Amino acid sequence: MARVRLIEVSKRFGDTVALDRVSFEVEDGEFFTLLGPSGCGKTTTLRIIAGLEVPDEGEVYIDDTLVNYVHPKDRNIGMVFQNYALYPHMTVFENIAFPLLVRRKELGLDKEEIRRRVVEVAKLLKIEELLDRYPRQLSGGQQQRVALARTLVRKPKVWLLDEPLSNLDAKLRLYMRSELKRLQRELGITTIYVTHDQVEAMSMADRIAIMNKGQVLQIGRPEDLYNRPSDTFVATFIGSPPMNLIPCEYVEEAGSRLLRCPGFTHTLDPEIAKALEGRSEVLLGVRPEHIRISKERGPGWVEATTLISEPLGVEHIVAVDLGGVTVRIRAPPEFRPEIGEKVYLQIDWSRILLFDKNTGKALV
Repeated sequence: MARVRLIEVSKRFGDTVALDRVSFEVEDGEFFTLLGPSGCGKTTTLRIIAGLEVPDEGEVYIDDTLVNYVHPKDRNIGMVFQNYALYPHMTVFENIAFPLLVRRKELGLDKEEIRRRVVEVAKLLKIEELLDRYPRQLSGGQQQRVALARTLVRKPKVWLLDEPLSNLDAKLRLYMRSELKRLQRELGITTIYVTHDQVEAMSMADRIAIMNKGQVLQIGRPEDLYNRPSDTFVATFIGSPPMNLIPCEYVEEAGSRLLRCPGFTHTLDPEIAKALEGRSEVLLGVRPEHIRISKERGPGWVEATTLISEPLGVEHIVAVDLGGVTVRIRAPPEFRPEIGEKVYLQIDWSRILLFDKNTGKALV
């Protein structure tokens, strides 16, 4: 297959900076995801790799070849668009075969070889019984599989997917996540996948690049991004419900190093306190599952008031008011406090993170 490498890539559209010195490397056979909100530069990055846009600055390599000015058709890349872009006047067979038919002479393919390849990829995607139908006769999931087949039939070195599941219903989206992952693993193809859905990214990717405002903020394995986010944007973008960020004040008083937060004060471990020296305002980051909640007060527990309780089957998400700050807790399904009821919280201080309030960067 292939490696893909971007070095300090920038792209502007008029006065808008779409990409600002983006750099990353995708390993051979890796499932790499670009994750971020709408307008953060994910699709522009994908289009630059595909050759549909030319970077204003920086370099794009496929393996060790600089491809900045290589025509898209010569990059041996397959790209799946969000709207599938199927030809309505062609059958499924013709849609899948199209990339081979337009380059038939160049690739040295006869009709039988084209048919063999189409049938082979149709079987791989479990759509061989649909080859005589037209796109209007297909469901959304079937259309998506045809679009995937059309990109794979030419056996590309790199597979680019731009939010391919966004038009599917929730149940089908869940099924297709596992199918796409199976397909990618089976083919061993280098894959770059764009999405704004963090559940998709976390469940499918080997590594994730978090993007915002045209920049890559952090790259890592899903579990690393979840447990060790580089800043408050990553911390709150990854995870559902997102990480709680509680504004606190760091003070040294009578030989103790204290974190004064809404509703409570906590004495810090000296090693943690060392990272906060010279700062007064910080954000305490804690995941909803790292807070225990009870209707009875234990030693060191802090008091809060229930705002809302959201039953989700195997768990409850309870939002509470803690000294004027809303905090969300992942609670057992049987824990059902009434709105306005007093509850008590215990933070797992071994799992907390601390961020600089001004820059948002992680400190601990």
